[in-house]
Amino acid sequence: MRPVVMAVVSLTVMLPSAARLAAAACSDPPAPLVDWTQCLKTQIQLPGADLTGAELTRAKMTGANLVEADLSGAVMRQINLQGARLMKANLDRADLRSAHLGGVDLSSALLNGANLNTASLAGANLRYADLTGVDLRDAFLVGADLTGAKLDGAKLDGANLVRARWTDGRICENGSIGVCNGE
Repeated sequence: MRPVVMAVVSLTVMLPSAARLAAAACSDPPAPLVDWTQCLKTQIQLPGADLTGAELTRAKMTGANLVEADLSGAVMRQINLQGARLMKANLDRADLRSAHLGGVDLSSALLNGANLNTASLAGANLRYADLTGVDLRDAFLVGADLTGAKLDGAKLDGANLVRARWTDGRICENGSIGVCNGE
């Protein structure tokens, strides 16, 4: 009986320290591989920050300043970056599946090979962004500005491009799903 009791006591002693570790992640400073899963970081100012490989799943970073930040390889599934500024940010190979990026400024950002499958980018500024090889399948790009963006090898199957400004400046018409139909 004693070994069982000791195991329970040991587990009970360990639980509070594990809870402290989980709660401490949100207060960790910005750094490569930081784990800010489900953290509230609204209006955070991190221009030029190195967040390579960071875990930002379900974080709320609305209005954040991430200008020229390095988020390459970051896992950002279901993140809320509404209204954030990411001009010239590096998001190469970032996982942004189901991310909320409405109104975000990604002008001149590097997104080579990023996964934006089912992401919401309504009204997003993607002017001159490098979207080479990006997965935008089933993404919501209504009203997004793609002027001058590089889309070589991008996957657009099912992407809603209605009223988006295409790479050549034309406005995509109603029915623009997966391709820009416009004059």
